[in-house]
Amino acid sequence: MKKKTSLSDEDQALFRQLMTGTRQIKQDTIVHRPLRKKITEVPPKTLTSGAGR
Repeated sequence: MKKKTSLSDEDQALFRQLMTGTRQIKQDTIVHRPLRKKITEVPPKTLTSGAGR
């Protein structure tokens, strides 16, 4: 079920013609930050390095 109405080829061409020469502003761009890895276990290297002190 599409809620968007698709534009005709003529309307798409008109839009592209009007948008030539414009630049994208920062507010128009959505950047998804990468997900952080969850640390569930302590790596064995960390355990051994702390015990030697």
